Amino acid sequence: MKNLVSGILALLLTTGINISGYGQCVADTANCKDIDKPGQVCPDSLPVAELNTPYEQVFTIIPPYEFDFEGAVFTIHKILIDSVTNLPSGLSYEANATELFPDSSYCVLISGTPIELGTFFLKIYVTPFVEFMESIFQSAQTVDDTSLFITVQSATGLPGISTDQIMLLPVKPNPFTMSSRIGLTSDRFGVGNLYVFYITGQMAHHEEIWVQPGKNYFDFRGETLRKGIYLYKVSFMGKSFTSRVVKM
Repeated sequence: MKNLVSGILALLLTTGINISGYGQCVADTANCKDIDKPGQVCPDSLPVAELNTPYEQVFTIIPPYEFDFEGAVFTIHKILIDSVTNLPSGLSYEANATELFPDSSYCVLISGTPIELGTFFLKIYVTPFVEFMESIFQSAQTVDDTSLFITVQSATGLPGISTDQIMLLPVKPNPFTMSSRIGLTSDRFGVGNLYVFYITGQMAHHEEIWVQPGKNYFDFRGETLRKGIYLYKVSFMGKSFTSRVVKM
């Protein structure tokens, strides 16, 4: 996983802005393994929370080694956590570190009593420090509308509705050689469309899928496309998201 924020940092920054040390939190290095060094989080999804009921969850985080910035891949020296927005009221988190280094494992305790119904898609702000020509450089702050969400439901098991219900998922892998997964997260049913364009604006690919609540992916196969940068658009329920993907 070469995208800095998506996936790995999403779970780290789950529920709360206030960052503090948590001495009793212990990383699960026995069961959480970072195969091929893309970064890892265990577990990879958040349990549903219940309104006005105490909630607690511990995560193990292994930061990624690389940072993909506009198609260029840099080695990560460390990552600073800046802030998180769009959080369910009543939940917070405590991490055993505020600076994350790729050669270490970290843990996070998410706890509290949620007092607001809804499905909350989190927005994360981080600052990466990267290695380049034997020097360390601070990169620009990165903002990510993450695919991670937490649902707070009532005792009847019915979730509420949040103001940010549809989010674009990060492309994996990016760059790609044969195929790549492009998708979105939603709490609705419907038909989603993927459009891929050459940099000149000509359409190179189109497909559609049936979207269900949760994570949904287009299995984009681009092995016949020439190498280069492609623009793509994901459309669903009247919303459109655009970004780019690189064919190597």
